[in-house]
Amino acid sequence: MHNLKHLRLLLALLLSFLLAGTLTACDLLDELNGKSTDESFNQILGTCVPDAEASVEYVSIDTSGSSGLSDNAAGVVRSRIDRAAVCGSRLIISTFAGAATTAVPVYDRTLALEGNTDIVRADALADVVDATWTEIEEPLRAALETPPTLGTDVISTFDQVADLRAQLDPSTVITAVIITDGMETRSQIFTPATLTDESVARLVETTELPDLSGIAELRFVGLGQVLGEPLPAASVRSLRVLFSDLCAKSGALSCLASSDFHRGW
Repeated sequence: MHNLKHLRLLLALLLSFLLAGTLTACDLLDELNGKSTDESFNQILGTCVPDAEASVEYVSIDTSGSSGLSDNAAGVVRSRIDRAAVCGSRLIISTFAGAATTAVPVYDRTLALEGNTDIVRADALADVVDATWTEIEEPLRAALETPPTLGTDVISTFDQVADLRAQLDPSTVITAVIITDGMETRSQIFTPATLTDESVARLVETTELPDLSGIAELRFVGLGQVLGEPLPAASVRSLRVLFSDLCAKSGALSCLASSDFHRGW
């Protein structure tokens, strides 16, 4: 009963703040997660590269089997907008299905927060993220509603990232996040029957990859999260191992392969 009273009091206080216009929906989520906007800003700021170095946040989204822009994918994109805005990075978003050359550009702009102090810039973060998302959302949804016609070549995303690397100054710090279920249907045909430890090891050994040693971080998120009937747990694990090992082989400085979309945040 005592805890219930405290809960009711907390909800009443939060509601009063919302009604008063002093707490936005984003602020409420931050508060419930134990983080204020300033704390989120400062955490991101602490990971930004030095001012003398340019940085790029690159996001590429698999359109195969897509039923549109999922909440999970949208959350990843918004988190990268956060990072780009705080760090003053160039944000590049594209979609893909077939080979790397078929990647469809959606957004390419350098973000920045106006203000002479971190406090002022932190206060501006939510507005910049919302404005950027508003600009991105419609073309991104349209791109994801166009079904692929030539199959899905997830492994070609390594070439996408290499092509991006080649276009930029060698000192540019690149973080790339690939949102995909990982199910290759073009150069390889992935099924639960073919995703075995042996086939994954053989594929890693025989696949030719570009040199990504200049890439600061490469993440594959959403692996195994297919539409319809879920993949067996063993197949999902094989996808994680495959893309983790391929990433390591490419020479990227930091690699992550996860089923969890939140690892792309």
